[in-house]
Amino acid sequence: MSGRLRKHQAEFSAIVDRIIAGEPIKTIIGHITPGGGKSIFPLLAGRLIRANLADSIAWVVPRLTLAHQAQLNFTDPYFKRMLNHGLTLRAANNKANPCRGQSGYVVTFQSLGVDERGIHAREFQRKRYILIVDEAHHAAADDSCWGKALEPMIEHARFVILLSGTLSRGDGKKIAFLPYIRKADMLVPDFRDTADTAVISYSRSDALREKAILPIKFYLSDGPVAWEDKAGRRRNQMLSTAVLDTGSAIYTALHTEFADQIMREGFGHWDQYRKAHSRSKIVVVTANIEHGRKILKKIKEWGYVVKMATSEDTPAAIRVIKEFRTPKLNVMVAVGMISEGFDCKPLTHIVALTHIRTKEWIDQLVARAVRVDPVAGPYESQTAFVFAPDDFLFRQVVEQIRREQLTAVKDMEGEGRKKQNGENGEPKPKINPLNGEVTNTREIALGGIPDGSMVFDEEPELTIKEQEDELRAQIHRHVAGYAFANYYKPERINAEIKAYWGKPRSEMTLDELRRCFEYIKQAYPLNGNGPSITASPPRGKRQRVPTKAQPWQPPPSS
Repeated sequence: MSGRLRKHQAEFSAIVDRIIAGEPIKTIIGHITPGGGKSIFPLLAGRLIRANLADSIAWVVPRLTLAHQAQLNFTDPYFKRMLNHGLTLRAANNKANPCRGQSGYVVTFQSLGVDERGIHAREFQRKRYILIVDEAHHAAADDSCWGKALEPMIEHARFVILLSGTLSRGDGKKIAFLPYIRKADMLVPDFRDTADTAVISYSRSDALREKAILPIKFYLSDGPVAWEDKAGRRRNQMLSTAVLDTGSAIYTALHTEFADQIMREGFGHWDQYRKAHSRSKIVVVTANIEHGRKILKKIKEWGYVVKMATSEDTPAAIRVIKEFRTPKLNVMVAVGMISEGFDCKPLTHIVALTHIRTKEWIDQLVARAVRVDPVAGPYESQTAFVFAPDDFLFRQVVEQIRREQLTAVKDMEGEGRKKQNGENGEPKPKINPLNGEVTNTREIALGGIPDGSMVFDEEPELTIKEQEDELRAQIHRHVAGYAFANYYKPERINAEIKAYWGKPRSEMTLDELRRCFEYIKQAYPLNGNGPSITASPPRGKRQRVPTKAQPWQPPPSS
């Protein structure tokens, strides 16, 4: 971004200006190519709070990892300087008062789907919210759980912002809350502006022309694969020509030495690339956890430091992904965690060992490596690299991406850039994969500086939720230490603290937790001295046992 807004971000900012000027726009729909940079929209929308047209922001995302990333956007010092904002955001679940004194909160679709008490619906009746639904295609229009959960929030929101990199669903269903029109024999989203709706589009070509995303080089590996079908018959095919048996051929390739060879291609290229780009990182994407564990073991055997992030263990996955954004970890195996929204600019290499072949999913996956890294050198020196099987279905998706980028590529060549030449749902198959090997790898080059945000050379700043959790942990340790030293049960001290503050710590705001901790350190000191302030016990007036032993004095003689 280099201090300036990209085309779609400037358009969004202009719409906010029009709303502040009095236009009756309530809904903004953004169709932004993956990696194009839509995460700045909530910060730009925050100007509506400053203009007293809204009270708070609620940002809905598909996964906890994206909720963590949403919080980082609000603490990013680059965005703070660029937009001169003081907005704060915390991660919430289904507990009351989700903002807790901050400018807004972020919550996952999953939390909304199990909000049986209607916490979020009531919250939207209590305050004027800007509702931002990120990756809106996750909510289907067929009375889906997430669609129903969003309905009361949409109804009562002061403003609604629907964002997605892929405004279509792999299952073909309509997306909830989007207007549709019929074109020929198909229903497609209606991207026409109305009096109360503004639409923003930002294509792959737009992003390449602005140097907002990197060009992609695909390395597609082909070779013979053999398997036994459910009748026990041996089948032999070249992966690239197995059209009728594509699913079985892909499954075999990914569960034999074929996959190892694709990985060796990817890691060999990455090792060479890192000689000139030391910040570069690589991710291997697998379709399930069992396969991911095998890949993890193999990479460790090759001598790399690697960790795995899976959707099965989200808290651990968040820790791994957070570490991956720092120089501490450069290799990661991911299962169901990075196909959308994941932002790590030093990531340059993706090894795709997965069966999933919808255009929407692969489009999102390859976009994880197209972020421009302003620390890594000039735009022209950077490229995204994707290593994958050369099967019929993957090749079809690559061709669609190539066609989308063709216009931008020609524009770049017309500006005198060097031409780059190149060749033009996943149920487990009931087969027994026998063997497969890579005999040929084709290179397909696609494509041609955005912002300096989210660049983590050191530990990123703690989010609001992380600060809250850390304060609660410090309070817990302090209370446990005090109770042990003074022969008290921690429950008694916790009861006194709750009575003094009138609420449990789980419901406190960040500012209340800070003040509570300061109070506790004075009322329950750990240094052996007496308290500097008096804590009022909730019941009884029993004197506390002092920490230090007192010298024995004989009773006075009568």
